[in-house]
Amino acid sequence: MCLNNSFGAIQADIIILATGYLHSFPFLEEGLKLKTVKNSFYPPGLYKGVALINNTRFFYLGMQDQDYTFTMFDAQAFWVMDVILGKIKLPTKERMVAHSQMLCEECENLI
Repeated sequence: MCLNNSFGAIQADIIILATGYLHSFPFLEEGLKLKTVKNSFYPPGLYKGVALINNTRFFYLGMQDQDYTFTMFDAQAFWVMDVILGKIKLPTKERMVAHSQMLCEECENLI
C-alpha cells in the first residue's frame, strides 16, 4: 500500500490508527467503515469482534465497550496476528454473519 503525506510517498504493509473512543472513521472508504449506532460489547459486522465481515483483510481492535481493555487488546492482537499468518482460517461469510448476530443479541441482553 502506498500513502502520500507531507513527507512524500510511504510504502506500508500495515497501518494502525488509534482514533479514540468515538466510532467515526471519516478517513476510510465506505466499504471499510465500521458502522455502529452506539458503543456495545459486540459491535455488529465484525467476526470475533475484530475481523470486518465484508473485508476479512481489515481488522478493528478495541471497538467493544471498554470494560476489559488491555487484556482484550492483547487477545485481539494475537488472534489477528494468527489470522494474518494463516494459523487461523476464517469460516464462510454466512457462518461469520450468524456468529456475529448471535453474539450481538446475547450482548444486548446483558445491558
